[in-house]
Amino acid sequence: MDTNDSRLNSINSACDTLRELLPAYSIGATDEAETRLVESLLDECPEVAAELPDFMRLAGAITYTAPPITPPAALHDKLMTAVAQRQSSPVPASVPKASVRWLTPTLARFTLAAAALLLVINMVLITRLFNLSDEQQQQETRIDELSDQLTRQNQFFAALASGEASRINLESSTGESLASVIWTPASNSALLVSNNLPALASDRAYQLWFIRDNQPISGGVFRVDEQGQGTFIFEIPAPLNEYDALGISDEPMTGSEVPSTNPIALGGA
Repeated sequence: MDTNDSRLNSINSACDTLRELLPAYSIGATDEAETRLVESLLDECPEVAAELPDFMRLAGAITYTAPPITPPAALHDKLMTAVAQRQSSPVPASVPKASVRWLTPTLARFTLAAAALLLVINMVLITRLFNLSDEQQQQETRIDELSDQLTRQNQFFAALASGEASRINLESSTGESLASVIWTPASNSALLVSNNLPALASDRAYQLWFIRDNQPISGGVFRVDEQGQGTFIFEIPAPLNEYDALGISDEPMTGSEVPSTNPIALGGA
């Protein structure tokens, strides 16, 4: 074999080595010696080196698919122990060496890194699946709430159309009419219509109270628009004429167990 052929074979061998190390190098899975070897061969093997940007882009795309995690140390130790045991085991003479190249430490590290990345992606997909399930559950809950509200509205308006309705005006301390409550004994729901309640901050809401023997019972929370207009259908635990008064107070969005502010509006039941 002449000198040129020998040099060509040497270059081809070096390029094969570079091609084998390139995937692990692209994700930082090569050790210090392998890293130096890869970087020294990049100029000698331009065709192989041209594949590096593709590996780098693939590694970057996988990295940003999900938040990074560190594989458990026990998993790494078990895998490396298994690799060492497989390497120390005799390889039957009938098995070509090329068929067990995946057992090299470099490819084992690359496999570990790829498995860890795959685990991260699977965790993200499972998390998204649970999130979608939660969103679906929330939507179903909201649909049920709207359906119940629609049922109460229909029942109330049917009772209102077929029977006598009573009206309770809720006024400010200066006598200004701020809201009205319309109800009928034939229905267990009533309608509050806001006339001129002041608009509230985004974290506040109005709360309706049934008052009997100076003991307030919550009738629910509601909000009004910027013009102070709004409607609210609520359930009544007993006919409203059995209470001493109705009141409205300014409360947190989630409501309060007892009024935390002075009544904005009051009306005799």
